[in-house]
Amino acid sequence: MALHAAAPLRFARAAPHVSVRAGLPPRARTVRTGARGGLVDVDARVTARRRRGAAVSEPRRNGMGSLTMNGLACAGFLLVAFVLAGFAQTAWFASPLSRRFARPLDGGLTVRGRRLLGDNKTLRGFLVMVPATAASFAFVSSARGCPACAGLWPLSPGEYAVLGAWAAFGFMLGELPNSFVKRQLDIGPGDAAGGGSSARLLQLAIDRLDSGIGMMTAIAVAVPTPPLTWLLVLTIGPAFHWGFSALMFHLGIKPRAA
Repeated sequence: MALHAAAPLRFARAAPHVSVRAGLPPRARTVRTGARGGLVDVDARVTARRRRGAAVSEPRRNGMGSLTMNGLACAGFLLVAFVLAGFAQTAWFASPLSRRFARPLDGGLTVRGRRLLGDNKTLRGFLVMVPATAASFAFVSSARGCPACAGLWPLSPGEYAVLGAWAAFGFMLGELPNSFVKRQLDIGPGDAAGGGSSARLLQLAIDRLDSGIGMMTAIAVAVPTPPLTWLLVLTIGPAFHWGFSALMFHLGIKPRAA
């Protein structure tokens, strides 16, 4: 009787999605592979929107950061510096050497048959006032030791010198529109306006304020300038301006003190 060898037993393989361990349910996949890429794209778009809407710190202006200028200290600095420069300017005008540079700025040009600025606005006014103011700005700032600690602009002495030169240009240029208007109104250099006391007072006020406005405008363009500084300089400054005019009159430099 022939015996047939029994075929070896084979265990059926479980399907790939069925757990090998009996009794354990297959692991659930909450996110399918195809949908996962879409979620990544959505997350990337949300992140991009958040980055675009993120707050960006404001850049510093004029290198001053968040420092607050002291209006009184800034006004005092400007007045002292310009008084020192004014003495240098007066000494220069009184020297015979300065007369060599008494060349009219308008070069003799006329408008409606009248001089553009007149003979009193000359090159010699700029030759000393600009460097003298630059030197006085640097000197006064250095004397303060730490300008920022005193409520002034946090600049180096060299930067103060540049600021002073720029302010002096504004001071000198501020007088030119007034001179042009007076020439067109037939008011000669050093002459008083006609038409009564009101016109003369108006001319006096403009003569005292024009250079100060020009100087403060130049300062404000370069560095932050508190409103209190404007107020003090334009109210106290004209008194110093008149004082130098009176001094030049007594020295024979100007035809009248006002």
